[in-house]
Amino acid sequence: MSVTTTAEAKLHLRVTDSVEDTLLQTWLNASERAASQWMGRYLYADSGALTTAKSSVQTDLTAATASYESAITAAEALTNEVEQEIAIRAAMDAYGAAQAKARMTHFGVVVDENIKSAVLVTLGALYVSRDEDASQAEVDLPKTARFLLQPYKVYG
Repeated sequence: MSVTTTAEAKLHLRVTDSVEDTLLQTWLNASERAASQWMGRYLYADSGALTTAKSSVQTDLTAATASYESAITAAEALTNEVEQEIAIRAAMDAYGAAQAKARMTHFGVVVDENIKSAVLVTLGALYVSRDEDASQAEVDLPKTARFLLQPYKVYG
């Protein structure tokens, strides 16, 4: 679910009809995910949602660790070396994904005007470039969006 409304997006883009609402929502979701990934933080609409998300981080990590250990034990029991290697890699990937999710949740941030503006700038770039050849499209967040998000970026 988006923390920026379709109405805000339409106002930003100066779109008055509802013909493209579904497409705008898709781009809005993509813009928020891009901002979140660039900052290394999940976005939350309010402090209550952030607190609720953070409260499950330890439990989720504990479950992921148990699942990882179980998967490694099962993988090591395999007799085929190729299957064993694939199973170990899958367990490591799943555990790494769980750790990344926990980290992004722990460092989550409540959306403020700077973040919302960065999302809308990114949405605008997607909207403007929608008819461009994909090979010519910008593959990074717009410069203005990066500038607005820089103070929130988590490093390391």
